[in-house]
Amino acid sequence: MANYTTGAQRYNKKHAALFDDYRKRQNSLPPCLLYKRFLDIAEEKLNISREEARIKYGQYTVKQWEELLKLGWNK
Repeated sequence: MANYTTGAQRYNKKHAALFDDYRKRQNSLPPCLLYKRFLDIAEEKLNISREEARIKYGQYTVKQWEELLKLGWNK
């Protein structure tokens, strides 16, 4: 008898890969366009200049930015 995977197993495998990718992206530096958007939001919410935001938070990961600015799933 061949090894068959059930629909639930395929679903779980697909979503496990999706969430692994999400976690990897959360722990990396943001892409250029997202970084620019984070700087814009930081200017508005934190009342600091773009240069101050770059100096203070320039090496933050996506997750750290989202926690700082209270965005996304990391509220």
